[in-house]
Amino acid sequence: MERITAVIFDMDGLMFDTEQLYERTWGQAVSEQGKVFTREIHSLIMGRSKADSAQVLLDVYGPDFPVQKVIDRQTPLFFEALQTEQIPAKKGLFPLLDALEQRGLKKAVASSSQPKKIDFLLKQHGLEHRFDCVVSGHQVHASKPNPEIFLLTAEQLGEPPANVLVLEDSNAGIRAAHNGGFRSILIPDLCKLEPDVLQLCLRKVDSLDDVISIIDAINGR
Repeated sequence: MERITAVIFDMDGLMFDTEQLYERTWGQAVSEQGKVFTREIHSLIMGRSKADSAQVLLDVYGPDFPVQKVIDRQTPLFFEALQTEQIPAKKGLFPLLDALEQRGLKKAVASSSQPKKIDFLLKQHGLEHRFDCVVSGHQVHASKPNPEIFLLTAEQLGEPPANVLVLEDSNAGIRAAHNGGFRSILIPDLCKLEPDVLQLCLRKVDSLDDVISIIDAINGR
């Protein structure tokens, strides 16, 4: 098995506990249009771009659903909440970053979120200088489960997919990693797992605390 030389982090629900805030703000925006937003629907849009999320909502609620009104409402709701609420880091994030740095492994963030959202959360937690590169969904044409964002990130890291480990919390993210030839670890958050996703990842673990021992085992440390 190839050594792991770099790790790519998804952000929402993986690094930071943002998915509950997404679910709440999407739910408010959808309810204002007279519909019910469930966790199952939220699972379908996790990790996807706004354009892909819009299509999911149209598929769920019908072609006449005012999806642009919902998107235009959800985005400011989310940013308003960011200004007033401290979004906690996920368990094990800081120890994992320390351990990766001690081992000389490269680190990157690859998130479908807007660049200003990524920058805000990284700065809020003092992490803006701890990654070799940060790639947003605005830098690619296709969103997860297309592997484009991970392939671009690996290219910026200067590492082939076979040597890069992807950390994800969503079905779309695990599928994207698999489609790009990456190994991945699933750390589920709110997402309802699709039956075949566990077969596409290296391991499923409870928290980021469990990741470094897997990397050490692969790298023979």
